[in-house]
Amino acid sequence: MVMNLKSIFIKSFKNIEIILAIFRTLLAQEKYKIVQKRGQKRIQDLDGILLAILYKVKTGVQWRLLPVSQFVNCSYITIYNYFDIWVKNGLLKGLWEYSLKVYRKIHPIKFYRQSIDSTKIKAIKGGSHIGANSTDRGRNGSKLHTLIDQNGIPLSVSLTGANISDSSQIQYLIENMIVRNNVHNKRRSILLADAGYDSENIRSFLLRNNYYPIIPYNKRNDKNNKRTKKLTKKEKKHYKYRIKIENSYAHLKNNRSHAFRYEVKGENFLGLTYIAFTFMIIAKL
Repeated sequence: MVMNLKSIFIKSFKNIEIILAIFRTLLAQEKYKIVQKRGQKRIQDLDGILLAILYKVKTGVQWRLLPVSQFVNCSYITIYNYFDIWVKNGLLKGLWEYSLKVYRKIHPIKFYRQSIDSTKIKAIKGGSHIGANSTDRGRNGSKLHTLIDQNGIPLSVSLTGANISDSSQIQYLIENMIVRNNVHNKRRSILLADAGYDSENIRSFLLRNNYYPIIPYNKRNDKNNKRTKKLTKKEKKHYKYRIKIENSYAHLKNNRSHAFRYEVKGENFLGLTYIAFTFMIIAKL
């Protein structure tokens, strides 16, 4: 029996049927419905279009080189147009949000110990949200800033140029979490971050927002050349869990679309990121 690429792709993914079920649920909502232009050909197999986009995220193939005929009967331009529409109307972000709802029915999100960090991605074609990457000889690059829970579940994300400091995004990430802790005001959460986030302003902001910061002290901030403070033994035990965010970025970059950034529009690259986050969450069910 000869299997086509679509069947092989579906079988190679864990719980991909759940992603398709979430997708169909979102399409039924009024805010995600697409108004067809007069004379425009109506595509019936929207599942096939989504599968082609998922294939793009996983392999990093260029849009014009997508094996479109293996997934749906249309051109790659039609697939890109649908992708662009779903980015603008928020459907792809909705995939990420709804997958978290499904996850929470089976596993609790562990807000008690959260981690924050960023990763740099080379921007091959330039575009928005780029800057000089100091670790790549000043070439164009972007930064993904992410907040995760103790199990590596992404709770918040932002995209900036590679030359933007990590600490500048901490307030945005915490204030724009897509799920909130129901007992957030009763129990203080621990936030793990590296020395790049060490500043009095950040520590004060975290304390005001019911977080206990565990951040190594940065020697560069020691203006008086005094002995730099160190983490306590208890804080060091907690800090070991920061490896979770490094592991999360490793899983994220298993998707070839995130090894390098080819999308010119920053919002489109974020759209691919939402899909990659959905992969990560559904795989943990």
